Amino acid sequence: MLDTLPETEKNQRRLIALLVMQQHLMLLLVKHHEYYDLLMRYEPLVLLCYLAVSY
Repeated sequence: MLDTLPETEKNQRRLIALLVMQQHLMLLLVKHHEYYDLLMRYEPLVLLCYLAVSY
């Protein structure tokens, strides 16, 4: 759903936060591969946000 919103810094941070908060649920549902795929899909975004914050 957040994929449809404009790519603002605030929306990107929301997306990353939601992805991280899903970890326990995905593991309990035994959806390891699906969660890994999501992590890999958004890895460039996470790195971009991390680099923006660290400077």
